[in-house]
Amino acid sequence: MRLLKKCFLIVAVVLSGASVPGCGGGAFDTAEVSGRVTCNGEPINRGQVIFRPFVQNSEERPGKSAIGHLNENGEFSMLTTYDLGDGAVVGTHKVQVIPKGYVIDDDDEEEEQSSAPVKRYPCIQRGGFTEHIVEVKGGETNILDIELSSTK
Repeated sequence: MRLLKKCFLIVAVVLSGASVPGCGGGAFDTAEVSGRVTCNGEPINRGQVIFRPFVQNSEERPGKSAIGHLNENGEFSMLTTYDLGDGAVVGTHKVQVIPKGYVIDDDDEEEEQSSAPVKRYPCIQRGGFTEHIVEVKGGETNILDIELSSTK
């Protein structure tokens, strides 16, 4: 009888461990996204691109934001939402672009002095918000080239 109880306990522990969810995945479906970000045709060298899901005319937040890094050619290829490289939540997003070392061009604010020259992009608004809207489609790799313009 004692052996039967021990076997039952071992089986119960193994089965309960197999049913515990891990760290991976999230509440919303994601899809791979890659692309390039340019400002008046010039690549935005290094920095971050953030995809923020939203629903028009709603306070609802339909998923977690995805973050990716821009290389020297303005390209991004690995957005991360829940797991490394899982992409962005399927749906509509507002894109935020934050160039590395970006300084806001504002006479009212003091700028930190740094030894490295800072690249200024006329397409990037305060806080990096570009108001650029993209659609991430499920079940496919999305290639989204984002052309920002200072004439908007």
